Amino acid sequence: MAGIDAPVSLTKVIGKFGGGNSLSEYVRNGARVPDNAANAAISTTVSGLSLASFLGADVNTVALVQIPQPINVRSRDVNGGTECRAEIRFYATGAIHRYTNQAGLQQEGTWLLSGGGAASDYEIYCTQNSGIALTVGSINTWLDMGTNRTWRLATSTNDRIYDAELTFQIRRKSDGAIMATGNVSLNVTKGLA
Repeated sequence: MAGIDAPVSLTKVIGKFGGGNSLSEYVRNGARVPDNAANAAISTTVSGLSLASFLGADVNTVALVQIPQPINVRSRDVNGGTECRAEIRFYATGAIHRYTNQAGLQQEGTWLLSGGGAASDYEIYCTQNSGIALTVGSINTWLDMGTNRTWRLATSTNDRIYDAELTFQIRRKSDGAIMATGNVSLNVTKGLA
């Protein structure tokens, strides 16, 4: 289904979303206009509404990106190997993988869905909510998703348990709209039975 095209008119808005002849009925995340990426420019308040903001607006709520939930990556090494690590990787192909010492690299899911465009259309932001500092991976900065991204928690010291709680956001570069948010837990246990 296509969004509203130019020139935008109240008739087109009514045709797309149904309802009456008052623009005040068409606030984003209200009864008629869903809060989706196509409608990001539409105000959530009546005072901020303008017809121009409805260009491209659509009732379609199909997600373009996602972060599957929950993601818990737990790695354990009781045999005294050189390093115990837990990783989450977001690939430019659209895949999400996890790495643990026990299972190696495994696909966790897909962040870029069919119709979502190119990975380079998006950026990812990682916030560390708690735990020890990550071994690999940037936090508190937007990173281009056209490049593979890895966040790792690791230790080579025996008799240790480390955790990190992370929140990821994926936004569309063109308008800064947040498209997906999700939490990831990383845990490494080394040398403890």
